[in-house]
Amino acid sequence: MRYYHRHSFFPLVIILLSLLLGFFIFLTVSRERPVVEQTSVAPVDEQSYREELMLLLTTFETDMNAAPDNAGKLSIAQSTFAEVIALRVPPEEKDLHLSLALALSNIQTALKGSDPDISIYVLQIQTITESL
Repeated sequence: MRYYHRHSFFPLVIILLSLLLGFFIFLTVSRERPVVEQTSVAPVDEQSYREELMLLLTTFETDMNAAPDNAGKLSIAQSTFAEVIALRVPPEEKDLHLSLALALSNIQTALKGSDPDISIYVLQIQTITESL
C-alpha cells in the first residue's frame, strides 16, 4: 500500500503569522515617541507654608474643643490630616510636617481603638503650633 500524505498549509500560516508579529514589533519599537515637556514647579515659600499650617492648626484646635464626641473628633482629625497631606512643603520644614502628620495619624488610630486617649498627641500638635 502506498501511503498518501496530504499537504498542509499549517507551516505557511505559522511563517506568515511570525512575519506579521515581527513587523508589528518593528513598527512599535521604531515609532517616535512624543517628547514630554517637564514643567518647572515653583519652590514653596516657607512663610506662606507656615501661615497655611497655622490656620489649619488653629481651626483644628477650635473644632476639637467644640466636638461633642469621639466620632466628631475623628472626622475633624481625618479632614485635617487630608488637608495637611495636601500641602506643599518647603525642604526646611520636612521634619515638622512629618511629625504633624504622624501626630494626626496617631489621633485617628487612638479614636478608632478601644482607648481613645488623645491627650499626648494633642499636646504634640500644640507644641508644633507654638514652634510656628
